[in-house]
Amino acid sequence: MHFYRLRLAAALCLIATAGCVNDRGDRITMQQWWQVRTTTREPPPPDQNTTTEANQPDGQTPGEEPSKHVARGSTDHANDAPTTRGKPLPISAVRSDALVINDETITVHEILDPVLPTIRKLASTLPPNLYYERVLKIVRLRIVDAVAQRLIYRRAREKINEKIEPQIKKAVEKMERERINREFHGLETQYEKHLEKTNRRRADVREALRRSVVVDTYLRDRLLPMMPAPRKRELLNYYRKHLTDFSKAGRRELFMIDIPVAAFLPRSRHSLAEDLPLATQKARSAIEAAAKALADGQPFEDVARKHSKGVHQADGGAWGFISSPLAGRWKVPCERFFKLAEGRTSDIIESEKSFFIVKAGKVEPGIVVSFQDAQPKITRILKNRRFQKLKAEFLQKELAQSTIGSLDDFVTQTMHSVPTPTVLTNGSEPRP
Repeated sequence: MHFYRLRLAAALCLIATAGCVNDRGDRITMQQWWQVRTTTREPPPPDQNTTTEANQPDGQTPGEEPSKHVARGSTDHANDAPTTRGKPLPISAVRSDALVINDETITVHEILDPVLPTIRKLASTLPPNLYYERVLKIVRLRIVDAVAQRLIYRRAREKINEKIEPQIKKAVEKMERERINREFHGLETQYEKHLEKTNRRRADVREALRRSVVVDTYLRDRLLPMMPAPRKRELLNYYRKHLTDFSKAGRRELFMIDIPVAAFLPRSRHSLAEDLPLATQKARSAIEAAAKALADGQPFEDVARKHSKGVHQADGGAWGFISSPLAGRWKVPCERFFKLAEGRTSDIIESEKSFFIVKAGKVEPGIVVSFQDAQPKITRILKNRRFQKLKAEFLQKELAQSTIGSLDDFVTQTMHSVPTPTVLTNGSEPRP
């Protein structure tokens, strides 16, 4: 999902500029577009008897053929298009389930599939109004990115040669594997069933991934030379603000013999105050027997299995690695534990009506990556940020120079296919 998040971030600045037009073709804001789309109204019936400059694509005079970049409708409906003066009217960019750019189809499922996990999470956590606002942005970003990729892919693939083809294949396999691990628990069978359920072939999905890698490679080769190297002050500022990203807390392997007094209280009836002294004495005798066994050289794990009454008795008192003292009745023995050297065992510790003996297993000290060692990673992060910004600007320019029609109808069609939010507010809110 990391790759798709980068692509969504890259197209963020396009959301307010590409495809937001009204019925007359004038650019409007997203808020205005949203208000129009969510207001129930009947559009006036089109006049199919006359053809004027008003219903021609921008920059096209009546009678001219649409530009090769104009988004065309399905060829299945081309012969049924209304005509005037013997010439077909411009065909819509949207058919029932897809958008066609340069004879390539972008389906609703192609737009939604990579971001469905994110959308489903939003559907279960946000109220309808905020949910649809967030999802609308995601959908428009995905559509704009998909359209822009179609526009430059033909140029990008011409730059591919045999030397970099293996790298592209490796990148595609990595992206596919990451998704299988992330969304399908690493199971190929679940992934195959998902593709079958959504009527997609795995070869087609891989081809879409390959196209995205080719376009990204093309843009990196084109844009990276334009990017200056980050200055040292920028690197240092990032390091200081994200120091936790370059730090690893120390941790210790905890072993504990835990004998609470409550383990010796009568179980057949409610314990009384007079039962406590005897139970305490039995607990003390048990911890002293454990200490003697350790002193005699018996392994800590064996002694814990025999004498401990705590939650990890069956594991030989092994709690695994911890980075800070535990809370509750284990707080005092853990504070003592963090002072022990690796492999050392404590004396008997009494706290919270319990008796403990703790041992420090492996000790891994905390690590802080120095600024000097962190610079290569920070440089890559800052360069990638700059690349995403330049990429967004490049795609925006590409869209501005094309003659693609409004994307609003396809956005609306896609929005009708998103999951319904499950968090309800007062009353019900209609799907946009």
